[in-house]
Amino acid sequence: MVTLSSISSTRAVVSMFDAVPKTPQEIVALKRRWRESCRAWNIEQTGGFEAHYLELLAYRIECEAHSCVIKKSQAWDHEIKLLADRLGCSGNLRVAEYVLNIERALLRFEEPGLRLQSGR
Repeated sequence: MVTLSSISSTRAVVSMFDAVPKTPQEIVALKRRWRESCRAWNIEQTGGFEAHYLELLAYRIECEAHSCVIKKSQAWDHEIKLLADRLGCSGNLRVAEYVLNIERALLRFEEPGLRLQSGR
């Protein structure tokens, strides 16, 4: 049987019901320290903030999702710039984006079951 004492023998486990709520200022300060430390730990597991576990978990997940969106956008921008250079139109990223979208659409037609129909 799993008990609270068997979960962590080296440190005291505080349940959410025993935890002391923090002030909004303390939570904001924790979030700022966490961001400034490059998110070096799971913020929701910060000692002393057990009463705010769900809020901090949601915050971490939101930050991670935002980072993924930014990385995807940066990858797309990088791909467009590389293609523009390859096409010889590095000053016109809209042309490169148009070409890339056409290339991707054509690749979808090459997948099984999506063959182009002959006009004959």
